[in-house]
Amino acid sequence: MMMYLFLWLSIGVLGHSHSSSGWRESVQQRGHVRGGGQTESSALVALGSGALFANLTTNQDLIRIEMLYGETSSVEIERREMMEKKNHQVVIKKELKLYKLHNGTLRAYFAGAKRLWSDVGEWRRLRKEIRPLTWREQRLIEKTPINLARMLPILVNPLPPPFGLVLIGLASAAPRLLLTPEFWTLRQWEKFAKKDSEKYKQKYSKVLAECLSTLALVSRRVVLQQDDYQIEQISDNEQSESGSSWTRTPLKVIVEPFEDGAPLGLDVLSRKHLIILARALPKPLSRFKLFFVRTSKLRAKLAHLAFKYDQLDKLLADEFASSKLDPRDLFQLCAQRGLGTSGDHLRRARRIQAWLDARAALLKAHGQSSLPASFLLHMPALFSALIDHADQQEEYSRRRTSSTHQE
Repeated sequence: MMMYLFLWLSIGVLGHSHSSSGWRESVQQRGHVRGGGQTESSALVALGSGALFANLTTNQDLIRIEMLYGETSSVEIERREMMEKKNHQVVIKKELKLYKLHNGTLRAYFAGAKRLWSDVGEWRRLRKEIRPLTWREQRLIEKTPINLARMLPILVNPLPPPFGLVLIGLASAAPRLLLTPEFWTLRQWEKFAKKDSEKYKQKYSKVLAECLSTLALVSRRVVLQQDDYQIEQISDNEQSESGSSWTRTPLKVIVEPFEDGAPLGLDVLSRKHLIILARALPKPLSRFKLFFVRTSKLRAKLAHLAFKYDQLDKLLADEFASSKLDPRDLFQLCAQRGLGTSGDHLRRARRIQAWLDARAALLKAHGQSSLPASFLLHMPALFSALIDHADQQEEYSRRRTSSTHQE
């Protein structure tokens, strides 16, 4: 019995070694000679003869060898290499995009910090000045202390690098909420100015709607249309000396309804109308404060703010004629006045210039040092609708002219 068992084991070991060596030779021949059908069949025969004495692990090893040297495995390897190369390129592109984003964020942040510290130095210098300040200097004195107080917790960053960059990244993710305007890019300025312009247009529409509820017709030369709250001016052929499209004599009738005692005078307006005007200011008054303030105090506050903004417009007119404003200033000016922010820098400058020309023409026609407080409060809504309408007409005529030339 033991002899038979010994013979059976010897035959199995010899058969296994013979089949394995035969299989390796066939695989090597297949690796050198591709596409040979007879070689493949001989390899399968060798595998079949040796499979009777080979275990599962040996079969898996042989299959791996076949996958490594066979014709099918070479195509599979090439496909996998191409996929790995594509995935690697995608990863590199994502990393480059992320690097550019982080690099742009850090550049904008440090440029904003440099701009803010420069404003702080100029603010400290202007506090000692006795001379009259320009429009830009007035705005700088008003905004710099507030912006410095807002940004001080981020600028004085307690976290050491590179952990402090996380705080900068979080602030840059919500720039409108966590960063001051000094840290915004021009693209962000354009985006935020567009939103603010639409918001102020809605507020000015409410102002005009309240005027329509008080008056059916302000004058025979200015018609407030209730459908789209659009102002149409019926002007004469006589032009002003400055070349503006505003006429000299009919402009008085625009201001007359806003005089004290007139239907739209500040002393006659209802509390609801006053609250709407207070919410439409460049710096709106708080709803909570407006709920508790008395009507007489609200009228006095609005009159004070009206003349304050009128003085700023006067300084703006002087500075606009003598120097070129920063693109950021133009974005903010157009947004707060409910004007369009689209187009290039020159187009936005023309809108502000039209605003200043209209104010100068009305002031000259009024014949006094300043316009009535009620008119100054309603002026942004009136001018916004008028300039926006003129801008739309100009855009329509430009497109029509270009289409005519193309034909």
